[in-house]
Amino acid sequence: HRADRLDNRATDLRSACFIPLGDHGVFVAGSDEVGAFDDVTRELADLLAATAEAALDRVTRESQLREQDRQLQQQNEQLTTLNRINETIREIDQAIVQAETRDEIDHTVCELLTSDDRFSFAWIGTVDPTAETLEPRAWAGNDQGYLASQQFSVGTSGTEPAANTAATGEVTMVTNIAANLREDSWRADALTRDFMSVLSIPLVYNGLTHGVLTVYADTRDAFDDTARAVLAELGETIASALSAIERKN
Repeated sequence: HRADRLDNRATDLRSACFIPLGDHGVFVAGSDEVGAFDDVTRELADLLAATAEAALDRVTRESQLREQDRQLQQQNEQLTTLNRINETIREIDQAIVQAETRDEIDHTVCELLTSDDRFSFAWIGTVDPTAETLEPRAWAGNDQGYLASQQFSVGTSGTEPAANTAATGEVTMVTNIAANLREDSWRADALTRDFMSVLSIPLVYNGLTHGVLTVYADTRDAFDDTARAVLAELGETIASALSAIERKN
């Protein structure tokens, strides 16, 4: 009882047995009798500890397998999503090559992005330099009056993602619109229309800006880094096609 290994002297322990459980910790057995751990008792404690260690190893392996399955499922879902986006982009590429006017390009892009319910709503806007606002020029999908509910002021704090992209010329991605709900008024308006995530892309080619493309989805995290990169490249393709139309005119 006077041994240093018994730190808590307030206990009634007179003898104790400490058995390692691999990476899981230490199995401790104590008794209020001196010399309680004879060979038989120690063997029993060792057997119990070995059984506990084996059970903990099994739980750890099962947990690792579940995590691996979850990661594989997530990777498959991401691959499926990417394939759908790539298929849509191929359709858009084919359509804009054949388009002859800016309006045709704008409406085709918005309609194809929302055609398979992958995205809820898409629109393209142009900056009005006089009013310093982003004005819609084409849209498709389930708008539910969202465009009419917003004042897309360029360059003000807490702006809607489309207006922010128009001001900065950079991609704006919001993976969870419900976050920071009270900070930005546009978030509440978007949520009432079941918009849960949004991605806004500048339409820029060779330094010339042709507007902003903004896409909304009814699920959180609908846009990951891969989707962001692919859609940003699409924005450059659209801007290139619009530049070609202008040169032709």
